[in-house]
Amino acid sequence: MEMNRGHFVFISSVSAFTGGVNFTDYAASKAAVLNFALSLHAELVIARKTGVGVSCIAPWVMNTPMSNRPNADLGLREVLPILEPDRVAERIARAVVDKDLIFAIPWSYNIINAMGV
Repeated sequence: MEMNRGHFVFISSVSAFTGGVNFTDYAASKAAVLNFALSLHAELVIARKTGVGVSCIAPWVMNTPMSNRPNADLGLREVLPILEPDRVAERIARAVVDKDLIFAIPWSYNIINAMGV
């Protein structure tokens, strides 16, 4: 940061916006990550560290051992399919290039979140 360049990448979850049944602790920790990223971004802007980026990626359920837990997809698998980690990794790399502050995956969730649904 002293050199005014670099990029912080944080991994949150869409559960940071919505919570989730049987995932209370997980959703709370992901909300903390999201708010940490937002706070750091604000501090960097105030400090005029415009060369330092912050991105917080909030993916939907990914194809990992955790997604095999009961209700991991909240019963929405047909509407929002489980994400493959490679696709999420590609979007993280693009977020750094595009300097996205917050980006939910799939992109359609950004619209839902913006509507406050």
